[in-house]
Amino acid sequence: MKKEEELQVLEVANSVNTSLTRQTDIQNQMLEQAETWIKSGLLPTSIKTPEMAVVIALKGKELNLQTMASFEMIDVIMGKPALKPKGMASLCFKGGVRTKTIKDFEVFEGLDGKKDAETVIRFYRDGIEEDVSYKYSDAQSLGLTSKDNWKKQPGVMMYWR
Repeated sequence: MKKEEELQVLEVANSVNTSLTRQTDIQNQMLEQAETWIKSGLLPTSIKTPEMAVVIALKGKELNLQTMASFEMIDVIMGKPALKPKGMASLCFKGGVRTKTIKDFEVFEGLDGKKDAETVIRFYRDGIEEDVSYKYSDAQSLGLTSKDNWKKQPGVMMYWR
């Protein structure tokens, strides 16, 4: 290898090393902050370790959420960080999407004679309108209605679904 090439290789290696060191320092700082957040008792109870808090904060950062908003908008579902419906709505609103509730848990009789309920939300953006509907029978077929929140507040769950 020529002297110039060797210097370039060393320069790249030093740059990578510096970058990795910086990443490690940032990660350690975040873990220290996360310990403080958890000790405060003000984070959601599902966040039990500093590592969980850091992962949620990083997931939020990818979605352009501030750290504390990330804890409010991201939930741990089946062991994975997932954006809550309110978080989705917030990001949509920031992106220019507007909504209007057309039907809110309106009960009707289906073709089979059984009672059902439907929620319909209309989405607007850039002159385009689209209606999205969700029926209680849809939630039943997915096994959702046996869950506690669905029993206690089916209308709210349908709206956010």
